[in-house]
Amino acid sequence: LLEKVVKLDQRLADGDWLPQAVGLRIRFTGRSRFGGAAVVIFSEDDRAHLFTGSKGTHYFLERIDTATRPEIALDELTKRGDPPALLAARLLLLEGEEHDPERRKLIVDARRVLETRLRDPRWAGLGRSLSDADVESFLRRSATAALDHLLAQQGELL
Repeated sequence: LLEKVVKLDQRLADGDWLPQAVGLRIRFTGRSRFGGAAVVIFSEDDRAHLFTGSKGTHYFLERIDTATRPEIALDELTKRGDPPALLAARLLLLEGEEHDPERRKLIVDARRVLETRLRDPRWAGLGRSLSDADVESFLRRSATAALDHLLAQQGELL
């Protein structure tokens, strides 16, 4: 956090206008086993005064909140015989060895489907081919979102 504040301070110090104070809003996102408890790492003193910049600008924490989701034990989910188990297995496959034939097949098959969609005139403006990283990122995001929805329907994830 401090590193980002220092970079912001440098940009502001180089500008034509320098504020006296800057309120920072921090939002914790992603997956975490800590949930809302991550907020307590900042003491009241931290909140009151975080940093004084190079030209006297005072940076303080205006608000801290969380938008985290619980961690998912993918290896445990794969032991079940339901749709979340299938998605968990695919996510674990994506985390596995880059040269795993099953992983390669998953990415190649997904690329084929996605590139078919990109050839649709409605998406012609995108006009680019997909790298393995693009396909893997798409698969990871969509499978994780689908897994969250499935588990929420079953009352296992809030």
